[in-house]
Amino acid sequence: VPWGQQHMALVASLLPPCPTSHIPTLQAAFAHLALAFRCDTFTLQQRVQVEKRARDAAEENIQEEMGQCRAALERLGQSCGSAGCKETLEQLQHNLAVLSAAIERATRAAEKLGAVHQEARMSRAAEVMVQHVENLKRHHLREHAELEEMKRLIQQNSRNRQLAETQDDVEPRLRPHPLKRTFQQGSARRRVSIAVIPKQLLPGASPESRAAPAADLEPEGAQRWPSTQRSELEPQDQDSAVTGKLVAEADGRGSSTGDEEPEQLGL
Repeated sequence: VPWGQQHMALVASLLPPCPTSHIPTLQAAFAHLALAFRCDTFTLQQRVQVEKRARDAAEENIQEEMGQCRAALERLGQSCGSAGCKETLEQLQHNLAVLSAAIERATRAAEKLGAVHQEARMSRAAEVMVQHVENLKRHHLREHAELEEMKRLIQQNSRNRQLAETQDDVEPRLRPHPLKRTFQQGSARRRVSIAVIPKQLLPGASPESRAAPAADLEPEGAQRWPSTQRSELEPQDQDSAVTGKLVAEADGRGSSTGDEEPEQLGL
């Protein structure tokens, strides 16, 4: 018996009754069977030739033995002259013919029996291989489903990321800049004070007209603005003082100009 057949028979006898519940054992059995098939395939032609020569030699030996028996019966028939002896020899020759046919049938039956045994071993090995392939198929389907789910999640995350980036790009355009907002708030809180120079303080006005409105403006300004807002008006008072200085200088220049005009006229 070839080594591969012995190995397959041993593996088939050691397999568990339910291989699907023992995945490592099933994988080990599949590996052993694959190794046995490779070894059998590698030596298949040599084993076929050897078995064929052995069968031919056995058939030749049987035919040779049968021929010797027939020759012995013929010699015995020539030496035996009684009717009972001849009848016995004929019976022996008939038995030899039946034996030769039986040997041929036994040879063919032995070949069929060997093929059936090999088929039984192959069916067991094929069952192991089919179960292993089914396990691989289920594993492949499970991994394919996981990959599809992962692909869907990645695409969804990519779309969400793109949407978030788009929103981040749009929001700064809609929202005002912080510096601009601060400037707007500061400009809203800031109060503008404008120093108004009355007509009486302009150059060429008389001193009485300058003094009268100034005296009138002081009580009106005191009554108009409460005491709580005087602190806010202090910078404006300083501005008015500076404005007064400028007006005084302008008056001095105007008076000097007025004095110079009569002199020029007198000249």
